[in-house]
Amino acid sequence: MPKRQSRPQRLNILLQKESQEDRLEELLSQPDQTKNIEQHAIGLLKLNAVVKKLLSPPLQPWCRVANYRQNILVLDIANGSWMMRLRYEQLNLLSALRKQILPSLCSIHIRINPILMLEFHNTKQKLEGMKKRNR
Repeated sequence: MPKRQSRPQRLNILLQKESQEDRLEELLSQPDQTKNIEQHAIGLLKLNAVVKKLLSPPLQPWCRVANYRQNILVLDIANGSWMMRLRYEQLNLLSALRKQILPSLCSIHIRINPILMLEFHNTKQKLEGMKKRNR
């Protein structure tokens, strides 16, 4: 896998490069790359299910696996208050994941993603609407 360039680049160089859509189409047209992306996504879904089972019930709807790379698990959490609660469980989660499925897991990085709050409320409203229709 090629290394990512993290050095700043001149604006005119970036503008001369192909558009992101062209690069995405090129990436998806390569069967090996597409297969790798698909496998990574499936792995994240399975990992998300395991993490949700290990979390305490109040935390489950507010947290999800965002990524797993270089032996670091990245979790998204809805807001700062839930982040503090997750921090209390972080060490137990880390050791449980190491024992069950990820022995090479080094650390867990937690980041706030407010979209989770919106998704939860939208889902809740849809369920309430369905209940009203069924009455």
